[in-house]
Amino acid sequence: MGIMNRMVRIWKADMHGVMDQLEDKSLILKQCLRDMEEELSRKENNLKRLIDSKKKIQLERGKHSREVDLIETDIDSAVSKDMDDIARMLIRKRKNLAAHMEKLEHHVNKLDFDIGTQQECIEEQRLRFEQFQLRAADFIRGREVKEWEKMMDEFIPHKTDCEPSSEEIDLELMQRKEEYSQQNKEARS
Repeated sequence: MGIMNRMVRIWKADMHGVMDQLEDKSLILKQCLRDMEEELSRKENNLKRLIDSKKKIQLERGKHSREVDLIETDIDSAVSKDMDDIARMLIRKRKNLAAHMEKLEHHVNKLDFDIGTQQECIEEQRLRFEQFQLRAADFIRGREVKEWEKMMDEFIPHKTDCEPSSEEIDLELMQRKEEYSQQNKEARS
């Protein structure tokens, strides 16, 4: 049983190592950026729906306000002509409209709060997204530079890592001796 557990553990470790090598960090990073952008877009669309809803409610409230004004004029006419039944019916209608307008006003206030909250949230997330984009671009550029340097190292080996050959040392020694003898001849003349 112990051998089987160890074999399974080794197999899992190898699979994790293979998966780590298969994963391209820059591709994962780019997918994260796309996901963040999608989420921002979804929230912006939701904000637009809230704003559109607020506009519709404000239009409806304006329509009801004009209707209340007309009813008010009709109530005055009915009262002046002693038509109490019609005046009662119009008053009831005006009160119902006023109550509905109050609910609409409350709803507009709530939408204003929700819109403000969402705008702040979106602004904050957009800022974080832009910062993340910049950091991701730096990371990707850094990886590309490292890959380029690695590729160049394969094609152009560095001489600094090599030990100088004895022929190179002998050649430099011979050149220095010639320079030294040349300087001595000039100094004597």
